[in-house]
Amino acid sequence: GGAPGQQAYVASKMAIAGFAASVQQEVKDMGVRVVTLNVGLVATELGSKTPKVKHFKPAPPESQLQTKDIADAV
Repeated sequence: GGAPGQQAYVASKMAIAGFAASVQQEVKDMGVRVVTLNVGLVATELGSKTPKVKHFKPAPPESQLQTKDIADAV
């Protein structure tokens, strides 16, 4: 999907997905699996510095993903 003012962010996510799919094709016969994990806004220092983009409202800090939650899921 896309979001107003988030073109660079969306393009970089799509680039990672395409890169991973390409690598997967190269290593599939070696028994290697390639996965990507695309998460939403994570409660980090970087996440608290999201740019002020028109129509973009980050989730309140208390509802943002925690790094431990992501690590546990992986």
